[in-house]
Amino acid sequence: MALSVELLHALSLPATLAQLARTLEVPEPHLRRELEALERRGYVRRLACAPSACGWCGLKAACQSSDDERWLRS
Repeated sequence: MALSVELLHALSLPATLAQLARTLEVPEPHLRRELEALERRGYVRRLACAPSACGWCGLKAACQSSDDERWLRS
């Protein structure tokens, strides 16, 4: 439960799994499981971003574009 709360707080801006792991000091496999559980409940969503999509994206100011999958609080 505490990890879920910390994840939701950390996802006020889009973040990759690696960024979240560094910020929260939690191994990536644990975070992935927690993110997928939160996604099933509708609390977070995956952003399938690509640098070519930045022109229309409303989050471009807060996001360093890359091909990495990003997560965001719903």
